[in-house]
Amino acid sequence: MHISIQVCSIIIVQFLAIIFSRQKKLGTRSERIFLEILIITLISLVFDISSVAAIYYKESCPGLLVLAISKTYLISLIILAFVSRIYVLSDVNYVAVDGKKGVFIRYAIITMCVLLVSVLPIDFNINADTGAVWSSGYSVIMTYITVFVILINTIYTAFDMRTSISSARFESVLIWIGFWCIAAVIQAVMRNHILIVGFASALGVMVIYIKFENPELNIDRATGLYNQKAFLIYVNNALSSNKDISIVSASFERWYNRNVSFEYIDTAKSEIIRFLSDIDKVMVFRNYEDELIMVYKNKSDAAECGKIIDKRFKEGWGPGKNIIFHPFIVYLRNASGIKRAEDILHFIAHIKSDYMGRSDQHFISITNDIIENMYNQRNVVRQIVEAMDQDGVEVFFQPIYSVKEKRFTCAEALVRIRQRDGSLMLPGMFIETAEKSGLIIRLGLIVFEKVCQFIKDNPLEKMGMEYIEVNLSMVQCAYKKLSDDYIDIMKKYNINPCNINLEITESALMEDKTNLLDNMNRLMEYGVKFSLDDFGTGHSNLNYIVDMPVNIVKFDKGMLDAYFENGRAKYVMDAAMHMIQGMNLEIVAEGIETKEHFENRVQEKGKTQEDHQKDPKADHWADGETSTWEEFLTSTWCRNFHLLVRRILKKDETLGLPDEQETALFETTSAGLHNWKNLAETIYNANPDRILVTDEIGYGIVPIDPFEREYREETGRICCLLAEKSEEVWRVCCGIGTRLK
Repeated sequence: MHISIQVCSIIIVQFLAIIFSRQKKLGTRSERIFLEILIITLISLVFDISSVAAIYYKESCPGLLVLAISKTYLISLIILAFVSRIYVLSDVNYVAVDGKKGVFIRYAIITMCVLLVSVLPIDFNINADTGAVWSSGYSVIMTYITVFVILINTIYTAFDMRTSISSARFESVLIWIGFWCIAAVIQAVMRNHILIVGFASALGVMVIYIKFENPELNIDRATGLYNQKAFLIYVNNALSSNKDISIVSASFERWYNRNVSFEYIDTAKSEIIRFLSDIDKVMVFRNYEDELIMVYKNKSDAAECGKIIDKRFKEGWGPGKNIIFHPFIVYLRNASGIKRAEDILHFIAHIKSDYMGRSDQHFISITNDIIENMYNQRNVVRQIVEAMDQDGVEVFFQPIYSVKEKRFTCAEALVRIRQRDGSLMLPGMFIETAEKSGLIIRLGLIVFEKVCQFIKDNPLEKMGMEYIEVNLSMVQCAYKKLSDDYIDIMKKYNINPCNINLEITESALMEDKTNLLDNMNRLMEYGVKFSLDDFGTGHSNLNYIVDMPVNIVKFDKGMLDAYFENGRAKYVMDAAMHMIQGMNLEIVAEGIETKEHFENRVQEKGKTQEDHQKDPKADHWADGETSTWEEFLTSTWCRNFHLLVRRILKKDETLGLPDEQETALFETTSAGLHNWKNLAETIYNANPDRILVTDEIGYGIVPIDPFEREYREETGRICCLLAEKSEEVWRVCCGIGTRLK
């Protein structure tokens, strides 16, 4: 009878169980299941030894007892394998993964297998020469088949849920299962002369303990608090279990008392740690040196503890209570909208970078809007990276008309991102995110290289063009290697620097003037020109024009609108243009897309609302935002048609939609959609020569608000119906029209 290996295994598992039970733990589902694994493994090893002894002395033992012990050992192996699968899924809600029906089926199958093992025959074998003892028969075969299927399913699940399962848990479970499989193969090859499956189980749980379940790995040695790793484990466990938790992050970098030593500061911080640790119903984690994160099991506890913390920090800390801390608090009232604990740390760091040290605010609450915005930004970042990696960054060129030469003399490069569905993401949706994430540097280089490639393939001289304008963001302007990178690209494509004009904004000048001037001087020495973009949107504009080496000043569209709508703005803009022209600088006006547009704006200059109402030509134009239904039907042209649809869906009484039209419209189809067909017929029949102008509102991230989703969908449907009846359909982007029909 050879049981020395099993005895060693029992000692190992028992030792782990004692150590694990005495250590400070987080109380997670993972820890509870691991403790169950230790207990089941220990029980399995005990029955392994007992079955060997019972078979060896079967002549003197009751047959029923030998049978019961041997069958119990086999059943323990099945249970251990099944619990291992549950352990793999302890990072996620396994009910959500398998479904309630799936969980029931799995338990039913395991129960059936256990019953089969219990009733199927079993044989007992003893080798008289070696003293080896083992069991065989259909019961044993059924056990090994069941365990094998469970283990294969566990491995498959682990790989399928790879992104949701901790890497340490993933690796340790694979090692554990690997030990089992190797032991089973060796035992089969040796014809059961060596029984090492139990020993493999013991080694497996030891690996799991060392790599993942050792509670000491979750403790910050400097403070005795839980560390960041523990925070991720605890919160991810809570999120997967749909527990109601609130989170407070407190940073203590800011303190007041210039006459104390750092030793006293450290003493005060230790006092703060003890104070927070002693608060009931709170788990305290150390994220960074001077940042603690508190997790509360419900919102009421968080609110109550918040009052206690706020009251205490109004007093001093340390020896003499003369050190006043001004903690920066980030409060997450409800974590239900968070996907991962890692996201919480990201959000806290993001908020600290935006607010800490830049404002008087010391308490910032993470609202649902902030969470949604941050997830949207993350999605945009993913799309930007994907576009840069897969050549999804596209450049469009908007021509610029010279009034003096009466022709197009240059163009502005406009960046777009082509999404997976083929739609374009406009700059307003990704430029700011690209700047915050630092991706704008790489994105800017890609855009500039595409511009240079375009100039190389399409010589500007042959097109009657002088140069291409390329925008620079604030982050790019502060980038020290900008000039070197751009010069290298121009050399690579053999581009004449006179063909390039770089646009900067006032904001860039205010952000990092030193690096910007260094880059500008280097590029200007090479032959590149510069223009000041968005003139009229910042402060001290004229000072920047005087100080900065720019060749062109671009008036912002808002300033031009004010020129035509506000009499006072005209004098300001006239004076500015006079001074700029006096410095021999060129002027570009944004917002005038056509000659007719300019002439119309000039004609509209000085007209009051009453003048417009008296103008018979005004009746030909309808505005979907303000016009009545009757005005719309009798108009020749309509702008903001999408806003007309919005008013219809909102049942705006000022629209005056006839009752019969409204009734027919809101009689939904079998698919639950509005019946636009009759309304489209009415619009078409009223004036088949009508021109409708609408914004494209279907791009970008799908709105969370149900009405906004409905509005996008229904606007697209009515526009498609009208497009079918139209002789021409045009898409206009950046003033460039593309005929679709």
